[in-house]
Amino acid sequence: ILYVSSDYDQKEQVSRNNLQNLGPFSEPVLVFQLSEGPAGASAPSLNLTVLWVNHVKPSLREPLLPGVWEVKMVLNSSLVAGTHFLVIPLQLVSGVEISQHQSTFLHNGPAQSFVAPEGVDYERFMASAGEKLALRRKATANSKRFGVDLQKWIDSLTNRFYKVVESCAASTRQTSLCGGVILEPCEGTVWSSLTPDPKSQICTVNNITGRMDR
Repeated sequence: ILYVSSDYDQKEQVSRNNLQNLGPFSEPVLVFQLSEGPAGASAPSLNLTVLWVNHVKPSLREPLLPGVWEVKMVLNSSLVAGTHFLVIPLQLVSGVEISQHQSTFLHNGPAQSFVAPEGVDYERFMASAGEKLALRRKATANSKRFGVDLQKWIDSLTNRFYKVVESCAASTRQTSLCGGVILEPCEGTVWSSLTPDPKSQICTVNNITGRMDR
């Protein structure tokens, strides 16, 4: 298991961010689980290094650069695992669409450079100088997106990581959309937050007993 999320509960060892959606002001956490060794064998002591390309909880400066990130796990100078994750650009701030000036500030990333620990050549796991320059130019161009252009960029990114499996209507009856698509009421599904949940329903308080009426 290897994935990047946020809101990690150390006690329960689970991420409370079920969608694993991250934004420029999120605090990414790498969650991983190593496979068990042979039965009866003692667990070896491992010294793992995690490279955040673009500790388990890194000290990354905010705002994070939006786009597709890559994290790599290195053991004994060899790459053993890696994964990609998405930092979603912001479209709204306080319910209002961001301006081009705001987008340049929020989506240009922090002014930081990669500093490798001494004694290990981590540069071979990183992009080349030419690739870094191209990525920097692309990031600068993306930071100037706003309005419809920003929305299209967000859609293109989220479509690479998320898939709409099912939809429903917040109304209590069937809803017809353009193109003849019929949506069933959310209250009739088992996955929607609008699905009735009798166990968590708060009833009225009995004035005589002081207890909840069922």
